[in-house]
Amino acid sequence: MARRFETIEDIAWRGLRLRLWCYTCARASELDAGEVLARFAAKGWPLDLASAREHFRCRGCRSSDDVLILPARAAPPPPPEAQPRELSWANQVAAFFHSNRARRKEKPLPAAYEELLQKLRHKDWRPR
Repeated sequence: MARRFETIEDIAWRGLRLRLWCYTCARASELDAGEVLARFAAKGWPLDLASAREHFRCRGCRSSDDVLILPARAAPPPPPEAQPRELSWANQVAAFFHSNRARRKEKPLPAAYEELLQKLRHKDWRPR
């Protein structure tokens, strides 16, 4: 059975965030529950969720009547950036060799080879 939270303090102690949802304009936002708890305690406002609703206004429609307060998990951290792979000496030599070989293959053929290829492609040509 899902746990029911009664106060902002319950949510903050569980390490969760506050998700605020406005039913009037369908806008959502998330706040850190610890920061909200500290702000409410400093101002002397009640910490229970039912009476805390009146202190949260929607940024879009400025309404506090239809605001729902929910506990939410924090977003997962972004994945680490991929580190460039360190190549061994053998892999560096192989990469150099194959890159030069590929460049050599890109060079245009001499005219004599082009003529020979044209003859080979022609249907009626036969070797001597």
